[in-house]
Amino acid sequence: MAFTYTRSTIVTRALDWIRFRLGDTKSDRTHLDDDEISAMLVGRNLTIESVPDDNAAAVRLAARDCCLAKAAALGDESEIVVTEVGTVKNVAADWFLKLADVLENEVGIATAGPLFANPKAYSTTFVQGVDALPDEE
Repeated sequence: MAFTYTRSTIVTRALDWIRFRLGDTKSDRTHLDDDEISAMLVGRNLTIESVPDDNAAAVRLAARDCCLAKAAALGDESEIVVTEVGTVKNVAADWFLKLADVLENEVGIATAGPLFANPKAYSTTFVQGVDALPDEE
């Protein structure tokens, strides 16, 4: 099972970004191997070398897919078995499902346009020292 993680490339490499978000940063107790994460990225038309910020929605969805896969694997285990990280496996599965929800919600944020796209939709405000006094305009 291959494992690579480089903290300095979290913002430039999708594999490291996903490992960071999943808390999968320790080589002695991994959640997923490189090939499993790569498969999820390929499913989103990305590679492990894709830049996370350039592909924000797809990388987050790939990370969500990783969470769902890990939750499915852990959910299949007995409730009394303890994982390498010291939690009951179905509790860990629930944690991965919650993280998957968080990542899915971030997709909307990552793809949302700027709030100032239609300035006429918002009321203007007076800023003392910046704007001219309303009666002087």
